[in-house]
Amino acid sequence: DTLIKNILFGIHGCLPKDSSSEDMIKAIRTVYSEEIWISRGLISRFITEYSRSVKSHEKLTSRESDITHLIVRGLSNKEIADRLLISEKTVKSHITRVFIKMGVDSRVKLTIKMFPNNH
Repeated sequence: DTLIKNILFGIHGCLPKDSSSEDMIKAIRTVYSEEIWISRGLISRFITEYSRSVKSHEKLTSRESDITHLIVRGLSNKEIADRLLISEKTVKSHITRVFIKMGVDSRVKLTIKMFPNNH
């Protein structure tokens, strides 16, 4: 998940810890020329993690998706409950499931995960 955020937040180069000095020089030159340097292994890991992240988002029910969008807009549990004509307890239950499915533990992290390019 950290790799996804780093790439989406605009990192231009990433090397594994055990990279050779030759690879480091190539990476520095590549980034210096305003290109991106990420090893094949990390790209593969990124694709796997990103795919897993997208799949978890697709697993949200329609109601969970509605609640997620209201959370991102900054509404409180009470405001969400009032808007959707459900109890706050039901809202909390949906939020718990959303957090689990999305792999987050706060509204802020959920918002960042929903809109990673804005941060």
